[in-house]
Amino acid sequence: MSKKAKISDLILVDWIDAGSYTNKPLKECKPFRAWNMGYLAKEDKDYLYLETGAYPDDPEDERDRDITMIPKGFQTKVKVICPT
Repeated sequence: MSKKAKISDLILVDWIDAGSYTNKPLKECKPFRAWNMGYLAKEDKDYLYLETGAYPDDPEDERDRDITMIPKGFQTKVKVICPT
């Protein structure tokens, strides 16, 4: 991580996703590279929780959110795009 991300920072996470193949030769089976961008909603020892959407008319503590949880072991890079 280039700069330690804080809650509410806009971040970009590069990561390797788990994959599954059926009826493919082994040489064609490769992990999936992915990226997600969102606001850091929460971090614990295992995951980053990215808020990628929300409904701002709801009260903050009751707000429905779109959350992507990325396991820390899958992450290859975390970049702070816009600090708070």
